[in-house]
Amino acid sequence: MTEAASPDVAVAAYVVIASEKRVMPQGYQVGAVGRRSSSREPEEFVLEVGSILIDLHDPESGELLWRGRSSTEVNLAASEAAVVAQIESGVAAVLARLPLEPR
Repeated sequence: MTEAASPDVAVAAYVVIASEKRVMPQGYQVGAVGRRSSSREPEEFVLEVGSILIDLHDPESGELLWRGRSSTEVNLAASEAAVVAQIESGVAAVLARLPLEPR
């Protein structure tokens, strides 16, 4: 077996489409087999319907490196494909604001 490479960044994403959701993303990191642990007290807040939140964390320390957030009106009466397209468009809008530096 080959050894897995250490990740450069851990990603936590939240998409709220049906009802508001309480989340505690800050301070959380993903450990072995997707378990979550907290290195400090998490911040709880409510995400409204139509919210997209993407956090990038340092996988070693759990430090929040970047947070992107967007919201849009979600038409739940639309087809599943249309809702997925709305979500994908929102995720793309959030990631377009990610400050990348060329190597």
